Amino acid sequence: MVKVFALILFFITVLHAVNDQEILKRADSFLKSSSKSNQFRAYNDYKNLYLRALLNGDKKLKHSALKGIISSGHKLHIDVKRYEQEYKHLSPASRKNYKAKKTLKSHLHIN
Repeated sequence: MVKVFALILFFITVLHAVNDQEILKRADSFLKSSSKSNQFRAYNDYKNLYLRALLNGDKKLKHSALKGIISSGHKLHIDVKRYEQEYKHLSPASRKNYKAKKTLKSHLHIN
């Protein structure tokens, strides 16, 4: 129990020390990696950014985080349907871009 608490405290401290854009850059670089552990790190970073965006009401960060959650979730075979639904409802531009990419992926059979 103490180890879990210390680990949570460590992650909170690390996240507060780094600003959102740095975390986003780090997550983007992790996502491009072929390593599953780095892709999982990216997924976790995107989820943390998503929670921050919700707490701070930051729509731009929320958009970026949702996009990352969906991308990394697909690579890791994680069910991200809920996040896809939320992403589609963010803005008309996002919705149009999302549909175009999904259509292209289905025609090319890309996962």
